[in-house]
Amino acid sequence: MAGSFAILRFEEPSANDVVYIESQAGDLFLESETDRSRFAGIFEHLRALALPPEQSVALIQRIAGEMMA
Repeated sequence: MAGSFAILRFEEPSANDVVYIESQAGDLFLESETDRSRFAGIFEHLRALALPPEQSVALIQRIAGEMMA
């Protein structure tokens, strides 16, 4: 993945999601259904790969401990 992004979701039923990408070249707001669908798929893939919160905390603590040693 080239960089980070955020999917902005709104409570209003008439408001579509927007994908926000911040880069050195500037900010992008993607509103097409194709872009929203693509980034929603990327997000779901990343979420499936991520550790559960408790394991994430343990990993961060272990690495921080190793860096302090």
